[in-house]
Amino acid sequence: MLSIVLIPVFLGLRALAATLVDQQFPHLIVPLKQDAPSTAFGTKYEAELSISASGSSQVYTEISFDVPPTAASSCNLAFDVNTSPAWGPWILSGQEPITFNISSLEPKVNKDTDSWNSRPKTTGYVGTVEVWYNGNVKVSGGQVECKKGQVAQFLLYPANEQSSKWHYP
Repeated sequence: MLSIVLIPVFLGLRALAATLVDQQFPHLIVPLKQDAPSTAFGTKYEAELSISASGSSQVYTEISFDVPPTAASSCNLAFDVNTSPAWGPWILSGQEPITFNISSLEPKVNKDTDSWNSRPKTTGYVGTVEVWYNGNVKVSGGQVECKKGQVAQFLLYPANEQSSKWHYP
């Protein structure tokens, strides 16, 4: 594993009409660990992503949003890094950018039972997120169907042999 990220950040789902209608934060953050394939870890306040050089040890994270019934015409996943010292400390290490992918999931995430071996299937690629040391973030893709009044669920997973960890504020 090449890097570790420990940052106060948020991954948000923004509902858009002509202007920003609403911004949501994940209501579930569920780790899935290949080294503990049958263990359900429940929901956490931090997300972790990693993959070993051999690929034999991986950690992914499921996230779930409750989407309100708004007038939004589209939704976008956004990833923001708060660089304010009041929210720190936060640490990025390893080669930048820290990169991870996002795929949509069947809306069946269960914090009490999901594990590496027992998790919802992915239903499609959503985007890639790149994070730099200075707090800059680039999201490629990220537009998703607005599931008004329903849940929107996603799988975060490493795009390369780096690991990352961040704390949800």
